[in-house]
Amino acid sequence: MAIDQAPIGQLTARLMDRLEAEYDEGDIGAVALVVEINSPDKGFQVTADFSDPRGHVNVGLLEVIRSGLLSD
Repeated sequence: MAIDQAPIGQLTARLMDRLEAEYDEGDIGAVALVVEINSPDKGFQVTADFSDPRGHVNVGLLEVIRSGLLSD
């Protein structure tokens, strides 16, 4: 069974549209991608990849988004 990559592409496009609407200038810094996948042979799993190799940056990035999600 092939993995449908469309949800990642759609989310990326939506985020880029939002960033372009909110910011006139700037540089994208650290990027994190967290994915939940349901596999018939492995069940539900969560995996992530990060653009920055520094663990403390990645943990900080996740903490910022966690705090934002919990405050809503």
